[in-house]
Amino acid sequence: LLVLTPRMDTARRLGLLWGAHAVHTRDVDSFEEMVAKAKRMALRHKIAKAGDRVIVMAGVPFGTPGSTNVLHVVRIIGDELKGYSS
Repeated sequence: LLVLTPRMDTARRLGLLWGAHAVHTRDVDSFEEMVAKAKRMALRHKIAKAGDRVIVMAGVPFGTPGSTNVLHVVRIIGDELKGYSS
């Protein structure tokens, strides 16, 4: 389970859960940006590789606690890290 959150307290709490890998990251402005960031982080943290499918869950509108209402299955292409430094 890869958790991306702009809230440090949330990252710390979820980092204590078995099987969870919490990453503190800046907030996103759109659903597309969130999906792209999730794919990059999954590759960067070696949670997924090219050809894998990942499930992205989010709450829209962003920033509303308890509003998880989107589940999106995406495929990792493998070139998501191009143009980004580690």
